Amino acid sequence: MLIERIRYLMQERGVSASAFLVLTFTRRASAEMLERLTVALNDESAVRGMLIGTFHSAALTILRNDGAALGYDTDTLTVIDAADADMLLVKCAVDLGYFNDDARSWKREMSLKKVQRYREHFYSTGGKSIDGPAHVREACNTIVREYHNRLFQMNVLDFGMILVECRRLLSDFPEVRHRWQERIRYVVVDEIQDADALQFNIHDLFAPPAEFFVVGDTRQSIYNFRGARPDLIRERRPGAEVIDLRECFRCGAKIIDLANALIAHNGDTSAKPMICATGREGHVQVVASDHGSLVDHVHYLIDANDYQFSDIAVIARKHSSLIELEVAFTEDTLPVHRVGSGFDICDADDFRSLHAALRLIVNPRDDLAFLRLVVDFELTAEEYAAVRKAAATDGRSHFEAYLDLHKDDPSIGKTLTAFSVNPKRIGDFLPALAFELLGRTGPQIASFWIHHCGQMTTENALRWFALRDQHDDHTEKNEITLCTVHAAKGLEWPVVVVADLNQGIFPSKRVKTVEDMEEERRVAYVAFTRAKERLILHHRPPGSVIQTRWGEAKAGGPSRFLSECEASEEFSPAM
Repeated sequence: MLIERIRYLMQERGVSASAFLVLTFTRRASAEMLERLTVALNDESAVRGMLIGTFHSAALTILRNDGAALGYDTDTLTVIDAADADMLLVKCAVDLGYFNDDARSWKREMSLKKVQRYREHFYSTGGKSIDGPAHVREACNTIVREYHNRLFQMNVLDFGMILVECRRLLSDFPEVRHRWQERIRYVVVDEIQDADALQFNIHDLFAPPAEFFVVGDTRQSIYNFRGARPDLIRERRPGAEVIDLRECFRCGAKIIDLANALIAHNGDTSAKPMICATGREGHVQVVASDHGSLVDHVHYLIDANDYQFSDIAVIARKHSSLIELEVAFTEDTLPVHRVGSGFDICDADDFRSLHAALRLIVNPRDDLAFLRLVVDFELTAEEYAAVRKAAATDGRSHFEAYLDLHKDDPSIGKTLTAFSVNPKRIGDFLPALAFELLGRTGPQIASFWIHHCGQMTTENALRWFALRDQHDDHTEKNEITLCTVHAAKGLEWPVVVVADLNQGIFPSKRVKTVEDMEEERRVAYVAFTRAKERLILHHRPPGSVIQTRWGEAKAGGPSRFLSECEASEEFSPAM
């Protein structure tokens, strides 16, 4: 729908590519749209100048163009990852007296989780209120305010601040907003049901005067936990024309009937039941088995139906289920790819050290990156204190003060400085830097960057990394896909196995309210409707041993969703 809308406006109405702001929720979706638009327009150059990407990538583009109005150095603006963001939160709490660094404990009823929750609530709503005692709310506000001040001083953003600062830029600087409004005449948004209040606020800064065209499905709203507000589309656009598209061109009829029966229990009357438009009957099976027998069943499907491995996805609600399934498939020598596993290396200390080095090359003001590298620079506590004192005295960054204090020392600092004055593709210099910084582990970590962004400049490679998501780790190889429901959003496969449909797993045992259960039901609806031809609903026999974050547990009975969608147990392999 979005592709055809844009094609019509460009070819039939003469609208230029630069007049569009096209927003998606994953980079994979953006890349696919660009590829399909190029085919639809039959011209590779036709899409040049179009601002298309995720909310965060579009907002970062706007900040890189006009963020100087907010006081940022747009040439060196970088984005920190979640681990460094939490490290800075704790450091702010230490300096403000809310955290005892020696005892590694919080004071005054505070915790990292509370501060994180406050920060995320601020990002998704733009507000500052959270539940809890007034003194806890005030403490969270104080810590997060200091945290944001330090981000600004270092000329860095965290992921959530990208949208917050873009909204502030466009709201507080009319001349910047008007310049962008003169360019953007059409705002096009995919998956509108997943937008939160802050993202809607950014829409509102463009449309009106821009024309607003969105596609969404309230039955697939599965991001309420991070502030998604599907109700806002009607609240903010009460006079909008609504076109109800009920035909489904993906799933077979039995799969659609099953999904309709499940979601009907939510009582959402805003979206009518789907109608099958594929002409296929589709197949649905319920499998009660352990994971080993489920692997045998997948073998059977491949052998009996001539499916490729890449035709099959195994989807689960929990990461722990996927890790167990990965072991079972690998032991059976079936080729699998667990989506997200390609980013496991990013949690390693050595990886974070190299990432910090790249950030310092681009942005010498990034004191948090310097702190990551203090060990690599072999600084003692006394030397680091001297660096901080010199930086505070002269109004410089820690890295700049370090280079001055240690200018006669052969060090990695000199190496980083050399790379920073000679910007080039990351693939040209990263192996040497990684080896000098990390030794034997360097080549493996360098290969990650080179694989994903070896042809990019350092600045663009850091941007790619900051905006990554699980969808970036989907593979085009002939492998069975293992992924969570959220990582499967927007994708489809001929065969889908929804694994571990047991009470306490799917739906989650964390469900406390009717609204929670409705969210879980929408998650299941999304999982079911990824299947084009065959849908296998799997549950473990009650009492089976399952692995959790806290150790072993016993599986509950079959999920209530199986009875709600009236799925029958057509296949039950021997244990």
